[in-house]
Amino acid sequence: MKKILFAAMFALASLIATAQEAKRGITAAEYALAKAVTFKNVEKDTYVKANGLLFDRDDEKAPYVFKFSDGIERRVYFFSLYEAQSMKSLGQLAVFYTPKDGKMQKVCVPNAEADRAVWGQYIDDLKDANKAADGFAVCLAFALSKESSGPVKTDGATAEKDHNEFCFAGSSYVLMADGTEKPIGQVKVGEQVGGLKSETVLAVNAHQGSFTLTRILLEPAQQLWASHVTSSGHVELEATANHPILTAKGRVAAGDLRKGDVVFVEDAATGSYRMATVVFVQDAARVVNQVYSLTTSGGAYVVDGAVVLDK
Repeated sequence: MKKILFAAMFALASLIATAQEAKRGITAAEYALAKAVTFKNVEKDTYVKANGLLFDRDDEKAPYVFKFSDGIERRVYFFSLYEAQSMKSLGQLAVFYTPKDGKMQKVCVPNAEADRAVWGQYIDDLKDANKAADGFAVCLAFALSKESSGPVKTDGATAEKDHNEFCFAGSSYVLMADGTEKPIGQVKVGEQVGGLKSETVLAVNAHQGSFTLTRILLEPAQQLWASHVTSSGHVELEATANHPILTAKGRVAAGDLRKGDVVFVEDAATGSYRMATVVFVQDAARVVNQVYSLTTSGGAYVVDGAVVLDK
């Protein structure tokens, strides 16, 4: 019996390994079926086959855990998603779970092969789930940014940039853990900065030279109370083209952002993070001779109101 069980497990592992190499875009019907899957215990269920789909989670990999100022623990679990018959990879199913009340939200994350309509449904579902569970969208986005298999939008345009160009102008303001803001050039190692939680600054990276900045205008989904909002109601961010920004699809370089992309901005009045839409991107907006970036303990911080990632 043990030999049979081992053989079955080996065959399944082989099928999954093959599926990881073969993928296709998920259909709208499969997308709906994926969201409809149920788990008896999301903390223990690692393999589920339902609705013609297969959901597989690495039981040795811990979930992503978030604790905001409200003290509520939030967890994000990722299940690799396959078509059961062909074992082709279709993307991932993300499950947002709060142990305190046992509630969960599910969102299907398509792979890069999915068409635009399916990705549009993903963004709509993200917004709906965020209304039902505060903090859902930003937690999922950050977890996606950490997933090597998470969707990363890039057209290769930034790949040829100098590897040091992951920075902001010295006049850019960083959110500190106490709610105040400080020019990034004045931030010190060991200080606490705001982000998805309070983070320790491990390094302040400064570079001299000639650096071209990309200008991005963001339109928050809701009214925002913060010093960085322009008279038009938009949040303005400037960064070198390579610097990673946190988006609804995970980690995206500033220079690869496009109109309609969804990012995250901080509301100073509530301390929460709102979804915001990119409404304008200006390449080569201006040139500065000194830029800065931070290395933090958690990998994310807030610059001029927008959530950005360590390089």
